[in-house]
Amino acid sequence: MRPTQLALAGRMTVHYAAPGVTNATQGTWQSIGEWYQTLSNGRLDPTPEIAAKAAELSVGKSDFYEKTEAIAEFVQKQIRYFVIEMGIGGQQPHPAGEIFHNRYGDCKDKATVLSAILSTVGVHSALVMVDSRRGVIDPDAPSIVGNHMIAAIEIPAGYTSSKLRSVVTAKSGRHYLIFDPTWEKTAFGQLEHNLQGGYGILMEGSSSQVIQFPLLAPELNTIGRSASFHIQPDGTLKGTVTEKRFGDLSEDRRTVFTTGDAKQRSEYMDHILDQDFTTFAISDVKVEDAQSLNKDITTTYSLTAGGFARTIGPLLMLRPRVLGTEGLRADLKKRVVPIDLLQTMQSQD
Repeated sequence: MRPTQLALAGRMTVHYAAPGVTNATQGTWQSIGEWYQTLSNGRLDPTPEIAAKAAELSVGKSDFYEKTEAIAEFVQKQIRYFVIEMGIGGQQPHPAGEIFHNRYGDCKDKATVLSAILSTVGVHSALVMVDSRRGVIDPDAPSIVGNHMIAAIEIPAGYTSSKLRSVVTAKSGRHYLIFDPTWEKTAFGQLEHNLQGGYGILMEGSSSQVIQFPLLAPELNTIGRSASFHIQPDGTLKGTVTEKRFGDLSEDRRTVFTTGDAKQRSEYMDHILDQDFTTFAISDVKVEDAQSLNKDITTTYSLTAGGFARTIGPLLMLRPRVLGTEGLRADLKKRVVPIDLLQTMQSQD
């Protein structure tokens, strides 16, 4: 349960430039943003094809959240993640029109085409350089260390919505929704747990700066499990289970039940239950709202587990907790590094 090694290790950052280079970074977050602006110049510009798709996605939607959600989900689901990096391609995004036409790109490409589409409906956004491992980007050590790119979508002044959860305020006073279009199972308005509490570089030219991402409330990352069981005289457990998951804790299940085949789904459920039962049978599995990221994914099934209780004289001996375990798996001896709790969460059983 330690942080990633790169967040713990010492680091030396060297800023350098060829003689006569005028746009070299000066060892500040601002100069890094200015440098990146020259690298991405013109590549976030929309094409007529992009403008047409933006109009299609936003038709009938005047509310900021509804309009931006439709566009963000299009990029999440319809622009396939695929990496092609040669030379400066590890830093420089492809032109938005090219990404949109080909329907694929890497993380910076997906953030780029999202920005381009949003711009045609009057919504400003910027790229944000991050690292997918919390703690790697140090706010006191300006550099281009980082392995990922996401987006910061500017929220109109005075606009509020309970659905906009991952919000930061820049030094300028502008409010931004931090969103990762590459993370396909994170609901729009939220942010995956490994970025929460970490830092990123807001690429806004001369207004570029390092920003800290918020920690989201536990009730946005939940497991709710209910069940009704009966124990037979021979110790067999029978009953039905309903489990609701939301946020990051729903990601694996949504992936399996939206992209997996029948065998993969069956193996997934078996793997969950074989951690709690020696022998069991599962039937009548139903899953609802696997595609709806802003709704609970609800799984219901019937369960039979032989030998759950054992006869001890006139009594049956059993464990009171039927499914799952909760608790820290940290070593209790003296630590020399922090504990990374991974995520805030709420579990109701």
